[in-house]
Order: sequence, then C-alpha cells, then structure tokens
Amino acid sequence: MSSKSADVLARLPPCEASSPQGALTALPVAQLKPTQNSVGMDEVQAKVAKIESMSANQLADYLLQRPIPVVVGKTSEFFAIDHHHLARALWDAGKRDLAVPTVVAENWGPLDGNHFWKAMARRNWLYPFDGLGAGPCKPSALKADVGELENDLYRSLAWRGRERYVYIKDEANPIYAEFKWANFLRSRVIFWGALLKWKGDPMEMTLKAISELDPSDYQDRLAYALYLAGSREASGLPGFIGCR
Repeated sequence: MSSKSADVLARLPPCEASSPQGALTALPVAQLKPTQNSVGMDEVQAKVAKIESMSANQLADYLLQRPIPVVVGKTSEFFAIDHHHLARALWDAGKRDLAVPTVVAENWGPLDGNHFWKAMARRNWLYPFDGLGAGPCKPSALKADVGELENDLYRSLAWRGRERYVYIKDEANPIYAEFKWANFLRSRVIFWGALLKWKGDPMEMTLKAISELDPSDYQDRLAYALYLAGSREASGLPGFIGCR
C-alpha cells in the first residue's frame, strides 16, 4: 500500500444516493446505519486499542483494506451490512466524523418501505436481535447509528473462540456467522460466579470484566466454551473444523 494512504482515502468520492453498485466511496462513520443491534464489546475494545496506536497514515492503510459494504436505501440512508465492530471501534475512538472507505453492495434507493426490508431479508443482510439474543424485532427497531449498538457478551465469547482457532471464518457464510456461534454458546455457558457478584446491568458484562471479577469462573467457563466449539454439538455451525 502506498505511503500516501491518507491522501488516497481523502480522495475517495462520497457515498451518495446515486452511487452505483460496486462503487468504492467514502462515508462518515456517523452516517452508517447498522443492520444488527449488538456487537461484542470485547472485540470492539481490542479494535479501539489498535486504532489508537496507529498514525493517520497507518489507519488509512488499514481502512482501505477493509471497506465497509453498504446498501443505499431510500432518502439517502446507508446501511452497513458488515464490519460493525470496526465501525463501533472508530466511533469509540473519537472518529465518528471520519469518512471511511465504503463499497456499495446494492443501491436499492428506489425501493419503498417493506419492499426494501424484504429485499434485505432475502439477502440475509439483517440480524434483528438484541444483545441478549432476543428477537426478531421489526426493522424500525434497529439502532439509529453504530454508537447505539448494544453489548452481546456471547458474541465476544464467539470471537474469543475464533481468535483461539477453534473454528474459522467461513467465507461461504461470512455475515452474522459469529452470532450463530454466540447463540450456540448462550444457553450452554453461564458465568454464574461473576453473574452473582455483578452489581450493574448484565447487558454491560464483558469478558474482560468477568476475568477481573472472578478469574477462576472466567477460566473454567472459557475452557468449557472452547471445548464445546470443537465438539459434535457444534458440527453444523459455519467454520466448524473438527470434533474433539
């Protein structure tokens, strides 16, 4: 990548209502509309630390290799269909006004109302569940921007499993695949030790907080989660790589 990555990023054309499918464009993080309601905050926090360690040019280089796919909707709304964790990390790192690379997956601006949402659902570009896995909700209940995304502890646990290579990212089923792993773990791995000690909103629990509050419970539950991810119970999930 060129040493002038920041200049390349600055020259990308803005994403607009008329932007065609396949166009490489740029859009401020604050204008991205999420198509899911939650993220794993442990993964977000890891990305925030990485972003804050970068120079402007390093960040531009990083972002140019990870354009956010968007669908153009009616009234110039731009719906991110992937990279929600990256977008939220940029928001939390104080870069919500930064214009980031986006690629137009579809321009469905002409579609009205439910026709738009039905098209999104047919392409599996919606995940209408909250941070506790409850749903589905109506599309109107999706968060207004990535800064409002809720924490899903089990999405973080699924990410931790992928980081440990107990499963891999399935290129044939990349969007929302990790939420399938999260929901697999949600009813099987309960951090009872930390949960009984937790004083705040359970929605705000992160793996990092659990590891500090009850290290023994964290290690035991994490080991069990990693075991389950490699067991026959998980064999139908995307990216499964073998039984233990």
